[in-house]
Amino acid sequence: MATAALTALTVLPAVPAAAAATAEVTIRVDRSYTETVQEWRDIPFTCPTNQVLTVRMHTGDENGATSYRYSLVTLEG
Repeated sequence: MATAALTALTVLPAVPAAAAATAEVTIRVDRSYTETVQEWRDIPFTCPTNQVLTVRMHTGDENGATSYRYSLVTLEG
């Protein structure tokens, strides 16, 4: 087992730390959809798979409408 691990380490190319630190990454947010619910009715909100909650807006009192915006966030680079 130890021999296999050492062999794997010697086969992999070395990556300079400076090169890894200067890599450019772009964060892209694609807004998907806004859904409005009445939270006081205990209707749960769940983001779709692979989406993240990016905005929560509420109007009025505890009986007001709550809107959720979810988006797809990707890293490029």
